[in-house]
Amino acid sequence: MGHLFYNEFGTVANTSVLTTGDPTELAKFTNVQVSDYWSGTEFAPDPVGAWLFRFGLGDQFTRIKSFNMLAWAVRPGDVSVIPVLAALWLFGSGLIGLLRLARRKR
Repeated sequence: MGHLFYNEFGTVANTSVLTTGDPTELAKFTNVQVSDYWSGTEFAPDPVGAWLFRFGLGDQFTRIKSFNMLAWAVRPGDVSVIPVLAALWLFGSGLIGLLRLARRKR
């Protein structure tokens, strides 16, 4: 969410995303709130807590999970896809490795 806040929206630290964010980028999203959003990542030292990101100031901190906060819903297609060439290279190199192992066993 920090990447979205600072890089995509172009917001400045300690300011609201609605006042300093790029209006063109903000228009791609509906109902952006100047509020706290759960990140979905537990706070490792204390599993009762979780990380959240504050779109009003551009900072993050932890809070007990029982607090009511907003969540950012992600739809299929919103998540970046693995490039096909990289996936083919990874698959091919794994296949070559398996073939070499099979040859050694003979």
